[in-house]
Amino acid sequence: MDNNMMENQELPETAETFVEQGDFFADKGDYDSAIADLTRAISINPGDAIVYRHRGHAYFNKDDYDSAIADYTKAINIDPKYAKAYNSRGLAYGIKGDYDSAIADFTKAINIDPEYAKAYNNRGFAHNEKGEHSLAIADYTQAIRLDPNLTNAYLFRGRAYEKMGDYDSAITDFTKAVGIDPECDEAKENLETAQKKRLTAIAMSLENKENE
Repeated sequence: MDNNMMENQELPETAETFVEQGDFFADKGDYDSAIADLTRAISINPGDAIVYRHRGHAYFNKDDYDSAIADYTKAINIDPKYAKAYNSRGLAYGIKGDYDSAIADFTKAINIDPEYAKAYNNRGFAHNEKGEHSLAIADYTQAIRLDPNLTNAYLFRGRAYEKMGDYDSAITDFTKAVGIDPECDEAKENLETAQKKRLTAIAMSLENKENE
């Protein structure tokens, strides 16, 4: 829909109209207006789980994670099989540092939709933040199996390998991430760091052998 039409045209006050307007404002980064319109949509149709999730995203993007979690929870209460709502709530819990709750939500999303690559990737990230690198690698590997072009899965798995001191595997994953997304500066920086660490580890190993 044309921007001027959206902003100036008088539209009928239906839930669908307010959802469309809310998503329009969210895409523009005007999250307060998005929340206002999505709230009006909810007042008209309070049983729509998707609208609660959309409003949760707006709160999430405003860094209001508690309100986001509340909306994702409402979406889940309406539709207990809503895998994306569990995944979204897991991300909010993860941002707050509540990795156990995040893992529980990502696991629920995976149980509902075993092909949900992003949920595996997100659960891997939560495991990695807890220092559970082997579990993280297993989740990243499953995410990659489901979506071989998921750049973040290679990036995050590489970081997990690096933390475990497996620089060769880390370099392989960072290289793959760069190959998928040549504009990914994080992957380029991580690749350079892992290469330096690998050289340092080789030098230290040689030095230790010379001192034996």
